[in-house]
Amino acid sequence: MPYAKSSRRRRHAAIPSDLRNSIKAAEFLGMTEHSLRQYRTDGRSPPFLVINGKPYYQERDLIAFREARIARAIERASRGADTAQVSP
Repeated sequence: MPYAKSSRRRRHAAIPSDLRNSIKAAEFLGMTEHSLRQYRTDGRSPPFLVINGKPYYQERDLIAFREARIARAIERASRGADTAQVSP
C-alpha cells in the first residue's frame, strides 16, 4: 500500500528584504560564493543569520565588511610603498 502524501506543508520563515543570500552577498563583496563559504568556515565572514538552513547577510554588515577590507588593503599597500622607497 503506497503512503499517502501529507497535506501539511512545511512553513518557511519569510526572508526580510534587507537580507542578502550567499550569492548576492558574494557578488556585493566581489568574491565567489565558494570564497564566502570558506570565510564562514574560517570565522572571517561578516555576521550572518541562518534562516531555513541557509546563511543570510544584512546589507549594513556587508558594507562594513567591504569597507574594512578596503581599509586594510590600503594600509598594506601604503606600508609596502614606504618600504619600497630607495634612498639616493
